[in-house]
Amino acid sequence: MNVEAVRSLRVACVALVLISGAARAGAFFEDPAVELNKDFVEGPQWKEGKTTLPGLPDPAHLMEVQVPDASDNTYYFDTESLVVGQDGVTRLTLVTRHRGGGETVTFEGIRCVTAEYRIYGIANGEGWTPPRQNPWRPIHLGRYKDLRAVLYTSVLCKEGFPMTPERVIKRLRYPPDEPTY
Repeated sequence: MNVEAVRSLRVACVALVLISGAARAGAFFEDPAVELNKDFVEGPQWKEGKTTLPGLPDPAHLMEVQVPDASDNTYYFDTESLVVGQDGVTRLTLVTRHRGGGETVTFEGIRCVTAEYRIYGIANGEGWTPPRQNPWRPIHLGRYKDLRAVLYTSVLCKEGFPMTPERVIKRLRYPPDEPTY
């Protein structure tokens, strides 16, 4: 069999599999034994709550977050700023201490339901400066060296839902035997 014939056969097989899968999906919804939920009403559109920037973090309230194989940076969050809003967003102050001695402090929100984050403020030494742009951005969960991915998978969220601040602090003080990142 020549190469062109093998390619044609592969394409035909893939098309057959796709068509049969689509046909089965259609049959599922046409099956009289499958009852659609006619009472379902889509909930209201999610609306983000108002965010109030906290005071700058007190070093006495910083708790370290272990980020495996990370750079020489050390990561902390301020336990006093940790809050889960009525909108389901976990908000907290993050502190990154850089190898060279510098420090970056941000106040951020993490939305567990969508695996997104948003920066509300960047510390300037005297207070907070709002970022020029602050859209919701995706958390790249495949990056094990990423602070936000670790926060999402191992600290703040469980199965797409935010954990209580008390549970988060307990989880950091007494981490599970097996990391989840």
